[in-house]
Amino acid sequence: MNQKKRILFIINPISGIRRRQKQRLPELIVQYLDRTKYTFAIRYTEYAGHATELAREAVHNGVDVVVAVGGDGSVNEIGQCLVHTNTALAILPFGSGNGLARHLGIPLNALQALQVINQGKVKNIDVGEFAPGKYFFSNVGVGFAVTVVKWFEHHKVRGFLSYVVAVVRAFTNSQPLRLKLAVDEKIMDKEVTLLNVCNSNQYGYNVGLAPDARLDDGLLDVVVLNKFSRWRFPWYAICILLKKTAWVPHYELYLVKDCRVLNEDKQYWTLQVDGELEKFRYDWEVKVLQGALRVMVP
Repeated sequence: MNQKKRILFIINPISGIRRRQKQRLPELIVQYLDRTKYTFAIRYTEYAGHATELAREAVHNGVDVVVAVGGDGSVNEIGQCLVHTNTALAILPFGSGNGLARHLGIPLNALQALQVINQGKVKNIDVGEFAPGKYFFSNVGVGFAVTVVKWFEHHKVRGFLSYVVAVVRAFTNSQPLRLKLAVDEKIMDKEVTLLNVCNSNQYGYNVGLAPDARLDDGLLDVVVLNKFSRWRFPWYAICILLKKTAWVPHYELYLVKDCRVLNEDKQYWTLQVDGELEKFRYDWEVKVLQGALRVMVP
């Protein structure tokens, strides 16, 4: 007789959307989780960083699967502790954009996402590391994307319309950024609207700057959107929504295993890391960790 696997659901009760459904989630888990395969526990986060602590404890205790109930921020917090371990990550998408879940094809419906867990299929995906022990699973970047996150955080009601409003406001308020990018031993001095290092193919809402990015190719997609005139913005936005980045002349793409973004004046960056903001003072030494995270997929 096969031994049941241990699974831990980590729920942030105040984040994301569909909070009423999230409140019913324990009832749904009891009713629809395959109890012939799993024994389960549910923990609620109580403060910032608590999800990471709970995930680290789960790995230490030999839990087989940790489920992130939330959006990309929750996935990032929990996934930090699962890299290079035998504990698999599962996702019940309750965030706004749900970028990583969408890329993986995980349904946004909770019952359907539970069925993915019941099926028990696990694959290894790549992980991005932008500093020692600091990981991203979808993307990390500076410039315009940071301003979008700042505006999006002001919205009490999250959704695609709020995201569009945040994008428009961000573009009218963001300023170009000068930086140096080191790729393949070549250092490029650039004035950019945005620089993004992508592991997955989107930010969320099926919107992304690296539509051909893959999670299992051992490469990162470095996207540079060079400084451009504001009148081009509506057309460029349409091109990106249509995933026609080749139509954007200010767009550059580099496929790399590693790169560096140099911070010569040692001032603090504000980075966008999987949809969350983080202060960071040093160079980014970005590299891909091939197949470093086990994830449950359809």
